[in-house]
Amino acid sequence: MLQTFNYKGKQQSLDAFLEKTQTTALLVLKDDKITHESYYLGTSEYDRRISWFVAKSFLSAMFGIAVDQGKIASLDQAVTDYVPELKGSGYDGVSIKNVLQMSSGKGSK
Repeated sequence: MLQTFNYKGKQQSLDAFLEKTQTTALLVLKDDKITHESYYLGTSEYDRRISWFVAKSFLSAMFGIAVDQGKIASLDQAVTDYVPELKGSGYDGVSIKNVLQMSSGKGSK
């Protein structure tokens, strides 16, 4: 596996980068196949990961496709139109758009 990489015109150590960023897992994909998989800081392939902004981007793309395909009429619709179990909760009356933008708190209706 690659031990160094070029960033902003300088050779960087992969190990130093992984340590500095407290990386817990590294997965490399090439041609739709996993070519490398390693774990750090006491983690393993069975640990659950927090995906942070990856999930936000993935969900935004999924909702864009759903709107394009007509499965969701508008992102301005209430979340409870699609998940009625949320009626009476903090999401009651909140738009899908507000949830996707993480602005669904009090006063954002």
